[in-house]
Order: sequence, then C-alpha cells, then structure tokens
Amino acid sequence: MNTTAANTVTFASINTNSNDDQDLINNSWIPSQPIQPTAQHSTIISPAARSVSSQRSASLCSNITDGFESPGQPAPSMTEADSPHMEPDAIEPRSPTSSSSVPASKTEMAMAQRNQSCHVVRLSSIEHCMPRAYIRVCLAYRLPPDVDFDLVIAKLNSFTFKALDAKPYLAGYVVPATDPQGRSNVAEIQFTDQDFLNYSGVDVRYLTDDEMPYTYDELDAQGLPPSLIRPELVSTLPEGADSDRAAVFRMQANVVKGGLIVSVYLHHCISDGAGLGFLVAGKPLDDDFHFDRQLDSPDVVSRDRLREQLARWCKENGDVRSNLSRFPQNQASDRQIEYKRMSELSKAPQVARPRGQGTVFTFSKSRLDEMKEAVEKEVQPGFVSPHDTLLALLWHHMTMARKASVDSSIHSSKLFIPVNIRNKLAVPLSDSYFGAAVDFACAERSLSQFAGYETADRPQTLAELAIAIRKAIAEVNDAYIRQLIAVANLPDPEIDMRDVMATNMNRASGADMYITSWEKLGLYDATFGMGLGKPDWVRKPWSRDPGSCVVLPRDDRKEDMEVLVQMTEDDMARLLMDGIFMSFVTRVIDGDRKVP
Repeated sequence: MNTTAANTVTFASINTNSNDDQDLINNSWIPSQPIQPTAQHSTIISPAARSVSSQRSASLCSNITDGFESPGQPAPSMTEADSPHMEPDAIEPRSPTSSSSVPASKTEMAMAQRNQSCHVVRLSSIEHCMPRAYIRVCLAYRLPPDVDFDLVIAKLNSFTFKALDAKPYLAGYVVPATDPQGRSNVAEIQFTDQDFLNYSGVDVRYLTDDEMPYTYDELDAQGLPPSLIRPELVSTLPEGADSDRAAVFRMQANVVKGGLIVSVYLHHCISDGAGLGFLVAGKPLDDDFHFDRQLDSPDVVSRDRLREQLARWCKENGDVRSNLSRFPQNQASDRQIEYKRMSELSKAPQVARPRGQGTVFTFSKSRLDEMKEAVEKEVQPGFVSPHDTLLALLWHHMTMARKASVDSSIHSSKLFIPVNIRNKLAVPLSDSYFGAAVDFACAERSLSQFAGYETADRPQTLAELAIAIRKAIAEVNDAYIRQLIAVANLPDPEIDMRDVMATNMNRASGADMYITSWEKLGLYDATFGMGLGKPDWVRKPWSRDPGSCVVLPRDDRKEDMEVLVQMTEDDMARLLMDGIFMSFVTRVIDGDRKVP
C-alpha cells in the first residue's frame, strides 16, 4: 500500500397525516405562557426533559465491538442487546412531553439500565474518514404578524419526530467502539429504546436584544450575515463532535423579532451534505432502509416488538453500510494517502492560527455564463461543467490572494473537492442512501503556474484549471475509493484516519484549499411542514476556516449564485481588492465584519 505517514500540525409519534391542527398542538410541546426574552438573558426551552436513562445511554452499550469485516469475511450482526428481554410492556404513543420516572435508588437505577436494549449501528470505513464535526445549516423564515406560533412549533416537532421514526439512530450518539483489528479512533452509533422514545424534540431559543440586535426585516435586508448567527447562539451543540458521546442530530428554533431561524446539526460521521439535504427536505422515508413503526396505527406497540423492529432495522442499515468497508485482496495502490500517526499527535507543535474571516460573495449569473461560454471554446465541448469553471475562478483568485502568506518552502497549491460517491461505485448505492458517502478529488498546480498566467480572466487560464479539476473528479471511481477503504482498514493502532482530507492538506502555512458544494442539495425547498413557505436565506453558521469555500444552495427564485469564502483576514483583504475577481461579484456580505 502506497501510503505516507503525516506529521500533523497541521414514541409512537404524532400522527403526521392528521388534518386537525389542534391535534398537533395537543400532542406537541407548547409553552404554557408566552415567553418574552429580556436584554439580560435568552431562553432555551426543550420540548421535554430528557430521561435519566436517555442521558446514560452510552454507558449501557459499552464493550460492544465494531463490526467491520476483514477482507473476505462477512460482516457480523450489526446490532446487539446488552440484557435479556423484558416482560412485554405496552408503549403508549410518544409525545414530546413524555419522560420516564427517575429510579429512587442506585439498585433501581441499575435495574432500569439493564432493562433497556442498546442498539448499535456500525459505521463504514468511509465514515471513519469523515471529520468528527457537525454539518451545520441555518434556514430563515419570516413569521407573519398573525401567525399561530404554537402551531408552528408543533408542526416543526411533528417533522422532527417523523424523521426519527424514519431514522431512529438520529436519537442516538456517536461513541468510541472497540475494534477487534486494533484500529484507533473507531466509532459507532448507539441508542437505546429510551433515547428513541423520549427524544426531546426541537429546542426553542428566544434571542435577546443583546444577542440579536436586528429584527428579521433588518436581517433579511442585510442578506442574513453569517457573523450574526454565531454557533453558540443557534445551537446547544459545539462545532466539533470529537467527544466520547456526541449527539447524532439536533434542531433548534431560534426566535427573533418577526422571524424564525431553524438550525440543523448532523454528525458528519453518520452522513454528508447529500444526507443533510435528504433530512432537511423531509426525504428520509424515501430510503430503501427506513424504519417503519406504522405511524398511523392506533394500536399501542409492545416493548419487545419495538425492540425487535429496531434491532432488525439496525441490522439492515449496517448491512448496506458495509459496502463502504469492503476492498479486494489485490487492491491497487497507486493513490497516495496521508494519515496522522497516534504517537505523534501529542508531539506536534502548537501553531497559532491566524484570525479567519468568512465572507459571502454573490456572483452574477450573466458574468458566470459569459465565462463558461468563453472557457468552452478552449476545451472539448461538454467536458467541463459550469461548476468546474466556478471552482477554477475561485481556486485561481484565492491562491493569488494567499500567496503573500504562504511559507517560502511551499511551491504548489492543491484543490480538494469532496465528491458524492453514491454513483461512483461498481455497485452503486441508492441515490437516497443516508450515510456518509464522500471521497475527495485532488487537483494540483505549481504556484509558478498561477503567477505565470498573463491575466486571470483569460479563458485559457480558467480552461486549464477547469480541465485539471474535471480530470481529478473523473478519477474518483470504484478502484480509487477502495484504496481509501483499504487504508482505513489497516490493522495498525498507529493510524488515525479521522478527517483524512484535512490531513492531506496544508492550509496552515501552505496554499492548499478545498471547495465543497451545497448548490444542488435543495435546501431552499425545505419548509419543515411549518406553513411558512420556503426559507428566505440558507446559511452556514458563522465559520472562519481559512482556505475553504462552500458553494451555497441555489435559490431558484434568484438569478445569482452565492459562495461562502473563508480566508485569513489579510488574505481576504487582498481578495476584496482583486478587481478581476470583484468584476464577477454583485454583493458582498460580511466583507468587513470583524467578530472576536
């Protein structure tokens, strides 16, 4: 295997088919009195208290080994229970206000824990290569003056519980797993019956005047600057998710004057951008492997039957995931993959990170179309896409802006592009596959090539970069992907595959960068069933990760395209002074925003 070790400094639920809105209110969490924020504090309200058993679920699932197959070996069972079956126990329909009683003694608590079943979903080898972080998105909706806010929250909770009924592990946690092959930092999803039954629903937070000094109308006029929706405001979850027990999924409704900003956090180890799009658009039920608890059945569900259904669903879900853990014995090895070494993590020097800045650029569609037409004259017709030419434009101008900050020992720039691999495998995954299914393409050019271009707006310049990008993406096929899977399966405890794309980049002192695309995720079609229509804005919460870009979702109601560009403050200042780059731009959001 051609690898290089890298020193890294670098319930039964609400009846969602009911037409009776009052039923939604009665079965969902509603504040008994309207809650008004004050300038001194904000209010965070969970629709229901989490049960003691739910809080301790991770400990109930200890010592369950990870189930990746060795080469040529079948995958083991993908779910286990840590205790004998309970006596049959009827489960009444779940509502967000349900909670279990707290055991009166340690003995009773231990008995309650033993009486729970722990369900396990094994993560694939590809998923172990994902960042231990959350995919984060905020969607902004205007609240009409006469809106029934209680009903809005009830409908949002209805959406959430329907998603949980389709994907029960959304109620669970990503936790460390014991690996029989001895690999490090292996993880899995664990959840108990109680996690599923007592999921707390959507948190509601009323932002104070200090936290949000603007009305929704004012935010809308500004284009919802990401700097105003800081992560600590819009979610109770941290940005990173590399803890011993990280929630899989959370939603929070953030109330501002005249509007609602809904945040969705989804653990990157269990899904990807496409999965986020499925979830937010309400499509989890389209998956071939969804859990169906017969939402509209009036009958109660027995505890044993529920447990068996969840166990069977976890087994099926793990089986389909196992396709992203297999590789042939005679795997080719022409791909260079760097990884961190566990013994060197603590020795890596701590480098102070420069201040970052995130800026949203709105690009003129007409100018991008002109650029695409000019580039097409330089290449074989149909070989490069409009997306390729946009990436070429970003790569060139960001690299030129960053050159002054690059270490003198750096001589090239690599562009990394996350690629959806659902249809790249020899046996394709379902288009609606919900797990993480991403590998990365990599294009590279020397810095002297960037400097040698006469002018950045010449079609030949962008055509050359666009061709390099298209060729890199075309290399991502089954054999390419299986090489990454093979490295992730090496039985070496020294290998750390977490966030392997970041390991292969040098963004701290180098000129490497990545561009990911949310353009086609359909996030502007997300209504959550709230009756508020489509969102006015879709944003990533305030992020300042230098050397990265996010092509934001396309809004069919608007002509132009938005891109979130993240650079150091000095590099961003140079980019904003680039006349050729700015000639494509019609609006800049957060261009001069300095946030501590």
